[in-house]
Amino acid sequence: MKSHFLFVCLVLVSSAAALLSCGGSPTPTSVPTPVPTLVPPTAAPTSVPPTNAPTATATTAPASGNTANAVPNALTKFTTAKAFRLNAVANVSPLFFQLPYTPAPGQDPQMANIFTMEGEQNGADLHYQLKGVLASLIAVFSGFAQDSTELELTRVNDELFLRGTLENETQARWYKIPAQDAANTKFSPHELVQPMSGTTYPANAFSKTGTETRNGQTCDVYTGSRAAFDTVYPALAQSALLNEETLTLETVDRAEFTITVCPDGNVHDIKFNFDAHSKANANDKGSFTFDVQISDYDANISIQAPADAVPMSGANSVVPTAEATKPTETKNFNSLAGDWEGASADESPIQFTVENDAITYANLNYSISSGSCSVGGAYGTSVDDGAIQNQKFSFTLTNSSGTQFTFAGAFDSNNAASGTLAIKGKTSCGDTDTETTWTAKHTSAPDESNATAEPTTEATAEATDEPNATPTAESASDASGVAMVNAVFDALAKNDVETALSYLSDDVVYTIGTTSGIGKDDLRSNLQLAQTVGTTFRVSNVQDLGGIVTFTVTVSGFGAGTYSNSSAIVQDGKVAILTIK
Repeated sequence: MKSHFLFVCLVLVSSAAALLSCGGSPTPTSVPTPVPTLVPPTAAPTSVPPTNAPTATATTAPASGNTANAVPNALTKFTTAKAFRLNAVANVSPLFFQLPYTPAPGQDPQMANIFTMEGEQNGADLHYQLKGVLASLIAVFSGFAQDSTELELTRVNDELFLRGTLENETQARWYKIPAQDAANTKFSPHELVQPMSGTTYPANAFSKTGTETRNGQTCDVYTGSRAAFDTVYPALAQSALLNEETLTLETVDRAEFTITVCPDGNVHDIKFNFDAHSKANANDKGSFTFDVQISDYDANISIQAPADAVPMSGANSVVPTAEATKPTETKNFNSLAGDWEGASADESPIQFTVENDAITYANLNYSISSGSCSVGGAYGTSVDDGAIQNQKFSFTLTNSSGTQFTFAGAFDSNNAASGTLAIKGKTSCGDTDTETTWTAKHTSAPDESNATAEPTTEATAEATDEPNATPTAESASDASGVAMVNAVFDALAKNDVETALSYLSDDVVYTIGTTSGIGKDDLRSNLQLAQTVGTTFRVSNVQDLGGIVTFTVTVSGFGAGTYSNSSAIVQDGKVAILTIK
């Protein structure tokens, strides 16, 4: 299966499609609403200086050819650009941001820096510096210190390097990412403008309103209509993690959308800014700014690998490996009941659960490509109409955005299944109507005695090797161990982190995928972060094997996968060791 853990987050920075990988689906393009019209571009300062200071002058003759097609053509051209430099920044009032924002010393408490990205690339080689809230998020999930505020990334000749500060270290340094993880990561700054380039604009969406001098060229400035703004807003709002509970298109009071196109046919600047009021209280106001500046197209840009990089050993791997979602041995089952996992033709993970001759839960990861646009994501939910008849099933799930997922298949035996997944509706790639095939294997049953192979105890051995914990089989009764694990995940399913933590010991030793640590407070930060970006946990096949409780965890959204070698050890009425692998 594809690994998406760290770079799901990186694409959060660079793509509207990325948020799909965090558990949501794109909001359909909204019908323009009768709200205030666009105002001329303001002279508000931006954190990223332009390549050359622009001089705005009035003009009537377009310098870039046909006005109607200049902007779409330039946006499309950027999707295939090979060499360029790019600076980008996105800021938002905390009122309109999904993530909690605590300003560091010297930071503006009234404006959160979602991300700042500066760098260059030449073909597949690239170098970028990342700052802001999402850079911190990326750093944490790639094994760096939780108070990280910056991350630097370099890719040269398919080798990937990250520069950051590890936990318990004081100095940042370069780390070389393992080859397998590097091969499975994706980072394309082209996707930064995906909300703009991946949409179909209404007629007369842009009008020329002035010129600017950039890189020695006199370039045209185009201002988008309110309809153009509304077309881009849903995808950009998702990629920037704007809070739909406090903000909608209807609460936008001032909208600004401009694109600068030069005679070389390239886009050199994109601005998408607005002021708005809160849905709950019109007196609560805030703003959002998004600015991308691109220069030095087709320049001879040289990118070098860091000479002092060390292997990322001892730190968390960048992404969970495929082993986390593969069963450790082949089993032969006597019924269909239990957990199933597999992948679609594009290697996107598929998981579902069978109970009482029906599919009761499905977690469907997917990848969609249309021209230069590509999006990926996951949708997991319980199923009400998944009855299995004559070894076949078919049902349709509809997410909150109206996108339909039709999941159909047949069981070739009690051990194998195959079928199709069709997706229809609005995505960041526009109107989508696509279908892919999938295959899956039976990985566990409610009662493992129905399978000829016993469950592996590898996770148990790893858990007992952890420091500062020596629980034994006498730590808890069978019933209390199973009940404790179910209680933890029932609370997480309700997004109640504090209740889930109440079942854990203060010095709990935990491993979740490639992230590990000691202590309830440390785990709280990771669970809250996972909750914020839409990760959900579902437990199944909970069994007690002589004092050690084993179970399967299905993760939807951020870090999606099936972790069938999970275990817990209960001591003195609390979970002392928690392993999700």
